[in-house]
Amino acid sequence: MNATIKEFWCDTGWNIPLLKSVLPDHVVMQIISVPSGFGVSGHDKLIWNATANGKFSVKSAYNSFFDSVGVSNPLWTHLWKLNCPPKLKTFMCAQSKASMQSMFSYTMFSWCKPPENFYKLNIDGSRSFSSGCIGANGVLRDHLGIWIDGFQVNLGIGEVLDAEAWGLFFGLRMVAMHNIVNLEIESDSAVLVQLMLKSDIGVHPFGSLLDSCSVMMSKLLNVNIKHIFRECNIYFFLIRN
Repeated sequence: MNATIKEFWCDTGWNIPLLKSVLPDHVVMQIISVPSGFGVSGHDKLIWNATANGKFSVKSAYNSFFDSVGVSNPLWTHLWKLNCPPKLKTFMCAQSKASMQSMFSYTMFSWCKPPENFYKLNIDGSRSFSSGCIGANGVLRDHLGIWIDGFQVNLGIGEVLDAEAWGLFFGLRMVAMHNIVNLEIESDSAVLVQLMLKSDIGVHPFGSLLDSCSVMMSKLLNVNIKHIFRECNIYFFLIRN
Protein backbone atom coordinates (compact mmCIF):
# COMPACT_ATOMS: atom_id res chain seq x y z
CA MET A 1 0.00 0.00 0.00
CA ASN A 2 1.41 3.37 -1.04
CA ALA A 3 0.18 5.99 1.42
CA THR A 4 1.52 8.93 3.41
CA ILE A 5 0.93 9.60 7.10
CA LYS A 6 -1.50 12.45 6.39
CA GLU A 7 -3.82 10.01 4.60
CA PHE A 8 -4.35 8.22 7.91
CA TRP A 9 -5.63 11.42 9.53
CA CYS A 10 -8.96 13.17 8.94
CA ASP A 11 -10.85 16.11 10.47
CA THR A 12 -12.14 13.97 13.33
CA GLY A 13 -8.82 12.27 14.12
CA TRP A 14 -7.18 9.01 13.07
CA ASN A 15 -8.74 7.11 10.19
CA ILE A 16 -9.14 3.92 12.22
CA PRO A 17 -10.53 1.68 9.42
CA LEU A 18 -7.55 2.59 7.23
CA LEU A 19 -5.11 1.96 10.08
CA LYS A 20 -6.67 -1.45 10.76
CA SER A 21 -6.33 -2.34 7.10
CA VAL A 22 -2.53 -2.26 7.34
CA LEU A 23 -1.71 -2.76 11.04
CA PRO A 24 -2.57 -5.26 13.81
CA ASP A 25 -5.30 -4.17 16.25
CA HIS A 26 -2.94 -3.87 19.23
CA VAL A 27 -0.67 -1.50 17.27
CA VAL A 28 -3.66 0.60 16.17
CA MET A 29 -4.77 0.92 19.81
CA GLN A 30 -1.34 2.27 20.76
CA ILE A 31 -1.28 4.73 17.87
CA ILE A 32 -4.67 6.33 18.53
CA SER A 33 -3.77 6.91 22.19
CA VAL A 34 -0.81 9.16 21.27
CA PRO A 35 -1.68 12.89 21.00
CA SER A 36 -0.97 14.11 17.49
CA GLY A 37 0.41 17.53 16.70
CA PHE A 38 -2.03 20.44 16.64
CA GLY A 39 -1.77 23.80 14.95
CA VAL A 40 -0.65 25.45 18.20
CA SER A 41 2.01 22.84 18.95
CA GLY A 42 4.98 24.75 17.54
CA HIS A 43 8.21 22.96 16.72
CA ASP A 44 9.04 19.49 18.01
CA LYS A 45 11.01 19.41 21.26
CA LEU A 46 12.68 16.86 23.52
CA ILE A 47 10.46 15.76 26.40
CA TRP A 48 11.35 13.59 29.41
CA ASN A 49 8.42 11.21 29.77
CA ALA A 50 9.20 10.10 33.34
CA THR A 51 8.06 13.35 34.99
CA ALA A 52 4.74 15.18 35.01
CA ASN A 53 6.24 18.42 33.68
CA GLY A 54 8.37 16.83 30.95
CA LYS A 55 11.65 18.01 32.50
CA PHE A 56 14.51 15.72 33.47
CA SER A 57 15.36 15.00 37.10
CA VAL A 58 17.89 12.59 38.59
CA LYS A 59 15.28 11.07 40.90
CA SER A 60 12.92 10.30 38.02
CA ALA A 61 15.78 8.66 36.10
CA TYR A 62 16.64 6.56 39.15
CA ASN A 63 13.02 5.49 39.63
CA SER A 64 12.62 4.71 35.93
CA PHE A 65 15.74 2.54 35.95
CA PHE A 66 14.74 0.45 38.93
CA ASP A 67 11.14 0.18 37.70
CA SER A 68 12.39 -1.17 34.39
CA VAL A 69 14.70 -3.80 35.93
CA GLY A 70 12.27 -4.71 38.68
CA VAL A 71 14.69 -4.00 41.53
CA SER A 72 13.45 -2.66 44.84
CA ASN A 73 16.13 -2.09 47.46
CA PRO A 74 14.78 -1.09 50.91
CA LEU A 75 18.10 0.59 51.72
CA TRP A 76 17.87 2.99 48.77
CA THR A 77 14.23 3.65 49.54
CA HIS A 78 15.26 4.56 53.07
CA LEU A 79 18.04 6.86 51.86
CA TRP A 80 15.65 8.79 49.61
CA LYS A 81 13.55 9.51 52.67
CA LEU A 82 16.37 10.68 54.97
CA ASN A 83 16.22 14.32 53.86
CA CYS A 84 13.30 15.11 56.15
CA PRO A 85 13.39 15.93 59.91
CA PRO A 86 11.42 13.54 62.12
CA LYS A 87 9.23 16.34 63.41
CA LEU A 88 8.25 17.20 59.84
CA LYS A 89 7.31 13.58 59.18
CA THR A 90 5.17 13.57 62.32
CA PHE A 91 3.53 16.85 61.29
CA MET A 92 2.79 15.60 57.77
CA CYS A 93 1.30 12.39 59.14
CA ALA A 94 -0.96 14.30 61.51
CA GLN A 95 -2.00 16.73 58.77
CA SER A 96 -2.82 13.90 56.39
CA LYS A 97 -5.11 12.27 58.94
CA ALA A 98 -6.77 15.60 59.71
CA SER A 99 -7.23 16.34 56.00
CA MET A 100 -8.86 12.98 55.37
CA GLN A 101 -11.25 13.46 58.30
CA SER A 102 -12.07 16.97 57.11
CA MET A 103 -12.59 15.82 53.54
CA PHE A 104 -15.15 13.19 54.47
CA SER A 105 -16.89 15.53 56.89
CA TYR A 106 -17.74 18.21 54.33
CA THR A 107 -17.88 16.30 51.05
CA MET A 108 -21.45 16.41 49.73
CA PHE A 109 -22.66 13.75 47.36
CA SER A 110 -24.26 16.18 44.95
CA TRP A 111 -23.68 18.08 41.75
CA CYS A 112 -23.33 21.85 42.24
CA LYS A 113 -25.10 24.07 39.73
CA PRO A 114 -23.07 26.77 37.92
CA PRO A 115 -24.10 30.45 38.08
CA GLU A 116 -27.02 31.67 35.98
CA ASN A 117 -26.26 31.82 32.24
CA PHE A 118 -23.27 29.52 32.76
CA TYR A 119 -22.87 25.94 31.61
CA LYS A 120 -20.94 23.19 33.36
CA LEU A 121 -18.77 20.57 31.68
CA ASN A 122 -17.93 17.49 33.74
CA ILE A 123 -15.22 15.28 32.25
CA ASP A 124 -13.71 11.98 33.27
CA GLY A 125 -11.14 9.53 31.99
CA SER A 126 -10.83 5.87 32.86
CA ARG A 127 -8.46 2.96 32.28
CA SER A 128 -8.89 -0.80 32.37
CA PHE A 129 -6.13 -2.27 34.54
CA SER A 130 -6.39 -5.63 32.80
CA SER A 131 -6.18 -4.46 29.18
CA GLY A 132 -4.71 -0.96 29.50
CA CYS A 133 -7.50 0.43 27.32
CA ILE A 134 -8.53 3.99 28.09
CA GLY A 135 -11.65 6.04 27.41
CA ALA A 136 -13.14 9.42 28.20
CA ASN A 137 -16.61 10.83 28.58
CA GLY A 138 -18.28 14.07 29.52
CA VAL A 139 -21.57 15.75 30.31
CA LEU A 140 -22.63 19.31 29.50
CA ARG A 141 -25.48 20.90 31.50
CA ASP A 142 -26.92 24.36 32.01
CA HIS A 143 -27.38 26.28 35.28
CA LEU A 144 -30.64 24.42 35.94
CA GLY A 145 -28.95 21.06 35.64
CA ILE A 146 -30.65 20.29 32.32
CA TRP A 147 -28.72 17.93 30.03
CA ILE A 148 -27.41 19.74 26.95
CA ASP A 149 -25.03 17.20 25.41
CA GLY A 150 -22.58 14.43 26.21
CA PHE A 151 -19.89 12.28 24.68
CA GLN A 152 -18.07 9.00 25.16
CA VAL A 153 -14.97 7.92 23.27
CA ASN A 154 -12.55 4.98 23.28
CA LEU A 155 -8.91 6.02 23.06
CA GLY A 156 -6.86 2.87 22.64
CA ILE A 157 -4.03 1.97 25.04
CA GLY A 158 -2.65 4.47 27.53
CA GLU A 159 -2.64 5.88 31.05
CA VAL A 160 -5.36 7.62 33.05
CA LEU A 161 -3.88 11.09 32.44
CA ASP A 162 -4.01 10.43 28.68
CA ALA A 163 -7.73 9.76 28.99
CA GLU A 164 -8.34 12.82 31.19
CA ALA A 165 -6.54 15.13 28.74
CA TRP A 166 -8.44 13.77 25.75
CA GLY A 167 -11.67 14.09 27.74
CA LEU A 168 -11.00 17.81 28.16
CA PHE A 169 -10.23 18.17 24.45
CA PHE A 170 -13.39 16.43 23.26
CA GLY A 171 -15.44 18.23 25.91
CA LEU A 172 -14.25 21.66 24.80
CA ARG A 173 -14.86 20.78 21.18
CA MET A 174 -18.43 19.82 22.12
CA VAL A 175 -18.84 23.14 23.95
CA ALA A 176 -17.68 25.04 20.84
CA MET A 177 -20.35 23.28 18.75
CA HIS A 178 -23.02 24.79 21.03
CA ASN A 179 -21.53 28.33 20.81
CA ILE A 180 -21.25 28.55 24.60
CA VAL A 181 -19.24 31.46 26.06
CA ASN A 182 -19.67 31.04 29.85
CA LEU A 183 -18.33 27.76 31.14
CA GLU A 184 -17.28 25.94 34.30
CA ILE A 185 -15.17 22.80 33.90
CA GLU A 186 -14.88 20.13 36.58
CA SER A 187 -12.47 17.20 36.58
CA ASP A 188 -11.49 14.71 39.26
CA SER A 189 -7.91 14.73 37.92
CA ALA A 190 -5.92 17.14 40.09
CA VAL A 191 -2.90 16.65 37.82
CA LEU A 192 -4.81 17.74 34.71
CA VAL A 193 -6.25 20.81 36.44
CA GLN A 194 -2.81 21.86 37.71
CA LEU A 195 -1.33 21.46 34.24
CA MET A 196 -4.05 23.60 32.66
CA LEU A 197 -3.48 26.34 35.22
CA LYS A 198 0.25 26.51 34.39
CA SER A 199 1.54 29.02 31.86
CA ASP A 200 4.18 26.76 30.31
CA ILE A 201 3.11 23.23 29.43
CA GLY A 202 4.95 23.01 26.12
CA VAL A 203 7.48 20.45 27.35
CA HIS A 204 4.88 18.14 28.85
CA PRO A 205 4.35 14.84 26.97
CA PHE A 206 0.81 16.05 26.20
CA GLY A 207 1.89 19.62 25.56
CA SER A 208 0.37 19.90 22.08
CA LEU A 209 -2.95 18.45 23.24
CA LEU A 210 -3.11 20.68 26.32
CA ASP A 211 -2.09 23.73 24.28
CA SER A 212 -4.97 23.03 21.94
CA CYS A 213 -7.32 22.89 24.95
CA SER A 214 -5.93 26.21 26.18
CA VAL A 215 -6.64 27.82 22.81
CA MET A 216 -10.25 26.63 22.87
CA MET A 217 -10.65 27.90 26.45
CA SER A 218 -9.21 31.29 25.49
CA LYS A 219 -12.01 31.75 22.95
CA LEU A 220 -14.62 31.62 25.73
CA LEU A 221 -15.78 34.82 27.41
CA ASN A 222 -15.74 33.38 30.94
CA VAL A 223 -14.19 30.04 31.83
CA ASN A 224 -12.67 28.32 34.84
CA ILE A 225 -11.49 24.81 35.53
CA LYS A 226 -11.34 23.21 38.96
CA HIS A 227 -10.69 19.88 40.64
CA ILE A 228 -13.46 18.04 42.45
CA PHE A 229 -13.59 14.78 44.36
CA ARG A 230 -15.32 11.90 42.63
CA GLU A 231 -17.94 11.79 45.38
CA CYS A 232 -19.02 15.37 44.56
CA ASN A 233 -19.97 14.30 41.08
CA ILE A 234 -22.07 11.23 41.74
CA TYR A 235 -24.81 12.32 39.34
CA PHE A 236 -22.29 12.42 36.52
CA PHE A 237 -21.01 8.94 37.34
CA LEU A 238 -24.53 7.53 37.49
CA ILE A 239 -25.12 8.82 33.98
CA ARG A 240 -21.75 7.53 32.80
CA ASN A 241 -22.37 4.02 34.10
